[in-house]
Amino acid sequence: MRTVYDAHVHLADCTGPRYDFPVVGRNVIFNVLGEYQEHRGELEESDAVSVICPLNARDEHFVADEIRAGRVHALKVHSRIQKLTAEDWPKVTQVARRFPNVPLIVDAFYYGSDLAHQPSLPGIIAIAQDSPERPVIVAHCGGYRLLEYFFHLRDLPNIWYDLSFSLQYLSDSSLRSDLIKLIRYTSPDRLMFGSDFPFASAARQCDVLIGLAREAGVRDDGLDRMLATNARDLFGGVIA
Repeated sequence: MRTVYDAHVHLADCTGPRYDFPVVGRNVIFNVLGEYQEHRGELEESDAVSVICPLNARDEHFVADEIRAGRVHALKVHSRIQKLTAEDWPKVTQVARRFPNVPLIVDAFYYGSDLAHQPSLPGIIAIAQDSPERPVIVAHCGGYRLLEYFFHLRDLPNIWYDLSFSLQYLSDSSLRSDLIKLIRYTSPDRLMFGSDFPFASAARQCDVLIGLAREAGVRDDGLDRMLATNARDLFGGVIA
């Protein structure tokens, strides 16, 4: 069995589904800072941690302390949860500058009727160009707009993609060929397996990724990087 590191996972409560796939490490994402404060004691030793990007001074000080202590490894931007409009993204860029070189995960799954707070491709480009040494991870690889993201982000060397959720959600749609194109023409060094558990099955996600990677002509060494090495190197943590 191949080594797998989950680049995008959330904690589930005891009544929810159980994680259904063996992994050597996880990047656990908290989209609400209070949830991290409440549940950080439940994390495994091998877990890396990503928390929502702080947009006020009090939260910023707390997150900065957690990063310095080595307890937080990356920041997350989620426009729908944080109620970010197109005009708010320059503020995100300004805040990110105060956390130099810390990886930034940006939700890019378009969904729901709240059109004012959807992801922003121009915002992601601005952040990536503002800090070219910072890894900027496009979570869910752009959702149904993944081909647009693929074309407009190709020339930015610090853009990464996590393939969480979108693979199993879109692989039976007309987007299937776009998923294969993204995998075929993006360096395996910039693609990562992720599940988005508990909203998606890690086992199913891995099966779909391996199948599409094979169709895209990805070699074994590239697949190994996509499944584990890239996320392990990016997020760190103690590997089980």
